[in-house]
Amino acid sequence: METSWDTHLANTVCLQLAFTNATMFGFMQLISSSGHESESFLIDTVRCSGYETKLGQCVNSSWDHNVCSDKLDYWVACASEAAPVALRLMGGGSTHSEGRLEIFFGGVWGTVCDDMFNLNSSTVACKQLGYTGGKYIRNQYSPFGAGSGPVWMDNVRCNGTESTLTSCRHLDWGVSDCSHDEDVGVVCTGKDPIGVRIVGTIGQGRVEIYYSRHWGSVCDSNWTLSNSHVVCRQLGFDRASGYRSNAAFGHGSGHIWMNNVQCQGDELSLQECQFDGWGVIGTCLHAQDVGVVCEGEALLPVRLVGGSYNSGRVEVFYGGMWGTICSDGWDIQNAHVVCQQLGFTNASAYSRNAHYKQSAGPILLTNVLCNSLHDQLGNCHMYAYDKFASNQRGCHSNGIGVVCSGNVAKTTVRLVGSRSMRNGRVEVFYAGVWGTICKALWNNDDATVVCRQLGFSGGSGYAVRDQHEEIETAWMKDVYCNGSESQIQDCSFSGWRTSKCNHSNAVHVACNGTVSKQVRLVGGKHPNEGRVEVYYSGMWGTVCDDGWT
Repeated sequence: METSWDTHLANTVCLQLAFTNATMFGFMQLISSSGHESESFLIDTVRCSGYETKLGQCVNSSWDHNVCSDKLDYWVACASEAAPVALRLMGGGSTHSEGRLEIFFGGVWGTVCDDMFNLNSSTVACKQLGYTGGKYIRNQYSPFGAGSGPVWMDNVRCNGTESTLTSCRHLDWGVSDCSHDEDVGVVCTGKDPIGVRIVGTIGQGRVEIYYSRHWGSVCDSNWTLSNSHVVCRQLGFDRASGYRSNAAFGHGSGHIWMNNVQCQGDELSLQECQFDGWGVIGTCLHAQDVGVVCEGEALLPVRLVGGSYNSGRVEVFYGGMWGTICSDGWDIQNAHVVCQQLGFTNASAYSRNAHYKQSAGPILLTNVLCNSLHDQLGNCHMYAYDKFASNQRGCHSNGIGVVCSGNVAKTTVRLVGSRSMRNGRVEVFYAGVWGTICKALWNNDDATVVCRQLGFSGGSGYAVRDQHEEIETAWMKDVYCNGSESQIQDCSFSGWRTSKCNHSNAVHVACNGTVSKQVRLVGGKHPNEGRVEVYYSGMWGTVCDDGWT
């Protein structure tokens, strides 16, 4: 056998068998059961570059047409740690949370038989996909259709506490008496976990998608500038200035999640665009990983989790999902920027361990470097976290904690997009970023609370519908007020988050009534002198002297 047997080839074999890598490899002369040398060789002259996920993608001679001169069979020992076995949901249309359950093993996607599959099994599968729970649908009642390829798992029995479906009891891989008429489907509930990142600097690099709790790259087939705009806006940038094909920002590793992506350009996230299906990549290799170049400064909301109002684990909203920051290089200046973005004066302390409990979300950013001129985390220098990068492998998910000091600005509201201060689109200030409110459940009681918070005495308000304009960040959704609250955040709502509202769903209000006293003089020796301050949106602020006469 004239194969160039090396680490690349051995790793490819192990990866296809769902192990992380090869630990040893070599060759031996194998003897058949009849006592003769083995004469059956299916493939010869194999060469892998190190970026393939299965042996068939390597350069080789024709199958079954080989003359192996040395009569040697090659062997490989794979690491005992199994590589993450990914799941996906297929056949659910545009709904990412439901579909036919498929599993990636041996370099091939296959299905799961519904024999013995129950609610515990569907719960484990959905949690592995990042949701909170789910239910199963047997194929005879399923709208998701029959799959193709191998039936990888049968007689799956979970107790509900397992972290992955492969941790549950099941028959050996590929051992099944099921046909695809018995492919199981699941419907998951809870948070959609799909996110995007750029591996490189924060504004340019290889595009990767977070799906099934694993990062994977995107193939450059039919990629356009419109696709790039969607990626950059999802990451908090204004737009894209260009894109790069043929792994210009380096080869990825592991899964290639998307191929033949086609965006109109106005989608809120890359997964809303048309593509061939999760993990359906044809002949695409990591040598075709696409990258993008974004324009502007990133808008990165931050929050503190697991502590009090002024302390906690730092989490950042990047690429459509909340996650943590690697502690490498983190210092007090970075902590100051986080606290200032949240409305505090500065940071009094920070920690690099899991002081506020470890996050269940992914690590999103690393090597953050801020200076005293930065007032937003998105303005700092940083990288998207990539555990396969040689300079990032020491990072862990313990998370960074900070303690902020000084007075925090109240959550404020404003009306924008109109010449009148009485009406406009409602925006709330949270996590250092202005964002809108989705109009689901919005009514006049909610509008009245906003107007009262803006200082309209006795004021009533009413909701204005059917405004059509783009929105970037929506902080609140499903708001329900009884009309007596003093601030909009005192009302019931579905929790601070960036909601996925359609572009025409931003809330607008018009306020009635008189405006309360809004101007004061501060810091003077006499009542008739001092610094001019204006009361608006529930708080006092100063006036810039540009153009003052």
